[in-house]
Amino acid sequence: DVTGGSLTVGDATVSGTFTLTDSWGTFTITNNLFTVTSGGTNIWINSHIVVSNATANATIEAQAGSVFTVSNCLIEAASGSSNFAFIARNGATFSMTDTTNQNSGFVSANSTNWGLYIDTPTAVLQRDVLTNNYVGIVFGTNSNGGAINGSKIYGNTSGTNVINTGTNLVDARSNWWGTAVSSEIAATLAGPVLYEPWYSDANMTQLVYYS
Repeated sequence: DVTGGSLTVGDATVSGTFTLTDSWGTFTITNNLFTVTSGGTNIWINSHIVVSNATANATIEAQAGSVFTVSNCLIEAASGSSNFAFIARNGATFSMTDTTNQNSGFVSANSTNWGLYIDTPTAVLQRDVLTNNYVGIVFGTNSNGGAINGSKIYGNTSGTNVINTGTNLVDARSNWWGTAVSSEIAATLAGPVLYEPWYSDANMTQLVYYS
């Protein structure tokens, strides 16, 4: 366990329990892969996580059978670093709340690399900020739709905020999309996504319904 201060790791595999708490001195991931394997538990609380790899796209991955919990964190790439993949595989228990995730996702033939990729039906995503990624968030076919609520999802570089690669409806109600205009929100979504009601302001004080 790490509390406070700073820590740098290269390629890392979590097979037991790793807890990072109150680390705003930054937890830096270098090289190519940070993986939580089946039976492993990874917990990041109130911390700054930086992915630093200028020559390749690193990957943060929660594998099937793992537990990956993120709360009140900032996750981003280092200045001059390549964007990173962030994947929650089918069968992972994944939670991200009150967290800003940026600089994830990149141009790729594989949708798992486009942004925060959620492919597990148990994911909890609430009160997050997903901005300056390639795609804000991608729901895989195993997510059974999935949900993200009370979040700010905007300003992602591909122009797409949510992609649903499955057929079940994604619940993306009660979010701020960088605009209050329904048609502009819809233009940033791909696949079946429910976004009504949405917040009309960045402070998220007023919900808007179709008239």
